[in-house]
Amino acid sequence: MLRLYRHWLLLALMASVACAAGCSAIASYYAGEAGPVADGSTPDASFDARAQPPLDGPLDGAVTDQLEDLPSAEPSATDTTGDRSKVTIVDTLADMPRPPDDAGSVSGFVVCGGANNAWCQPTQRPTTYALRGIWGRSARDVYAVGDAGTILHYDGSSWTPMPSGVGVQLNAVFGVGNKVYAVGNSGTILELDTTNSWQSMTSGTTQSLWSVWASPVGVYVVGNTQIRALQPNRTWADETPANSFSLTLTAVFGEGTTVMAVGTDSSVGVTLVRQGNGSWTQTFVGGYHRALWMSGGEGFLAGKTGVSQPKFLHNAGSGAFGDVFISGVGSPNGVFGRGPSDVFIVGDGGNLWRYSGGTAATAASSGVVDNLYALWAVGNHVFIVGAAGLVMHTDK
Repeated sequence: MLRLYRHWLLLALMASVACAAGCSAIASYYAGEAGPVADGSTPDASFDARAQPPLDGPLDGAVTDQLEDLPSAEPSATDTTGDRSKVTIVDTLADMPRPPDDAGSVSGFVVCGGANNAWCQPTQRPTTYALRGIWGRSARDVYAVGDAGTILHYDGSSWTPMPSGVGVQLNAVFGVGNKVYAVGNSGTILELDTTNSWQSMTSGTTQSLWSVWASPVGVYVVGNTQIRALQPNRTWADETPANSFSLTLTAVFGEGTTVMAVGTDSSVGVTLVRQGNGSWTQTFVGGYHRALWMSGGEGFLAGKTGVSQPKFLHNAGSGAFGDVFISGVGSPNGVFGRGPSDVFIVGDGGNLWRYSGGTAATAASSGVVDNLYALWAVGNHVFIVGAAGLVMHTDK
């Protein structure tokens, strides 16, 4: 305790002596200019601090003299030198507590509410346009897209608009490595290039594209009646199964070499699965699913029933998708999680559910009534975007 006290006293003396001499000299120097001083008054123009004599003696000598006068601390039980009569600045800095390493920490979300006051927003929303898709490489490198060609980037402290070059509604964003892709209405596909600028790609379709998924094994987009895959020559090939009669696709996701798309065929819910370089296999699952997520070999679908009740399905990695009870009304729009046992579902009217395994998803409070359109998670961090520029975050 004495040693710690001595170290803090040392730093206090250094700050006091340094400011007593250096700070007063700097203040006096600028007081010699024709401008107000700290109290708002104007100094005597005849006074010029720069013409005053220098300080008496070197500053470091004054600090050294006072350090020598500090009382000595008794050697600790672990001190092998047996001599702690002198202390160095290096010793002191080494002993000071350091802040914990947290490379994933974020800031800027300060207005909190919802369950356990966990969901936080910026004091001011970064845009007034609806945000419909979100993805990031880390909690400090996040992209959100939305209406009127809106693209935002979050660096861990603030959201910054990025010029997209388009004015259409953007519905989803995803990336792999140093590549990021955004898709939207009218067949829009954008790619973030190496100069950090968004460039349009020729998609080969004018249909609205609702979802994109990217990985080292490929990049896929889906929308309405089409599945398109990025080719090595940077064109987009149509991979829609020939036996799909009235296909409407809304989401695509994958894990490893498995890619899955969901939607409806002849008004019946379907999944389309592709393994490796194989063909797409279609399975009927029921419902109208808008969102898909996969993790740890398990799959999750979120959407609604034919009577507009929430619908949530889970596939544990083998067999078919099974229903998970989900209460409330409205339509889920997005699903993502921290892992298969911690999954979040978002929907209209601020609806938020959480699934931790078992046969039911639990309703939770988001603290808002805005429509929630999409979410994304990394580590403990979860980001949600929605209507009117809503962005929310939690790490709880």
